[in-house]
Amino acid sequence: MLLPSFSEMYEALLNRDTSYEGVFVVGVKSTGIFCRPSCQARKPKAENVEFFDRSAQAIVSGYRPCLRCKPMEALGNPPLWVRNILDEAERREYKKLKDQEIRELGVDPNRMRRWFLAQHGMTFQSYLRCLRIGISLRNSEKNKVVDRDMDSGFEFLSGYGKAVKKMKGKSTSDNAYKDFLKVDRWLGPLGPMTIASFQDKICLLEFSDRRMLETELQDLCKRFSTQVLFEESPVGLECKTQ
Repeated sequence: MLLPSFSEMYEALLNRDTSYEGVFVVGVKSTGIFCRPSCQARKPKAENVEFFDRSAQAIVSGYRPCLRCKPMEALGNPPLWVRNILDEAERREYKKLKDQEIRELGVDPNRMRRWFLAQHGMTFQSYLRCLRIGISLRNSEKNKVVDRDMDSGFEFLSGYGKAVKKMKGKSTSDNAYKDFLKVDRWLGPLGPMTIASFQDKICLLEFSDRRMLETELQDLCKRFSTQVLFEESPVGLECKTQ
């Protein structure tokens, strides 16, 4: 989808223009939150925002939904059964919700999957995984180690905080820069994808909603005796643009 110009979208954001609902969502770089155009929250400076044509793209880019304007919901009230699951996901800080746990909340996991695919172009589990990786990415940018309780399923990523600190001050031409498992994700034509490279070679290209994705990344770290660094690699960028 071709977005309007940056200036037009930023003006719509400042005016809380509801006519742009469904046209774009906005990611706020300083907070890691994404909002709908009509969000009533205080508006960020232009240099602190980027725009996306849909929520899925914002999530894959590392943003989590605003709890105030709730951009993951259609305008108006979503079905109660969807709202209950989303509330539970927020309460758990987007830790994994197993199918049995979803059933215990009175919802068929397949029904939830179909609703998310129809509304957002990704499955519910992919949504949760992308949010967890996005939170990890935001923390890595601040040189923070991921909290093991919050991380939920990405415990092995706690080591990448050290990797970021070790890399501080090094340029992308340094050989040491290649010695991490570089992980990035993007919204491909078939859905959210996760890509990992080591020493400028692709070693994983997988759907982000794959159940064993975390285990695969952990196995790669062990195989190469390395740590995860959330960063776009040149070979990863080339893969995205093919």
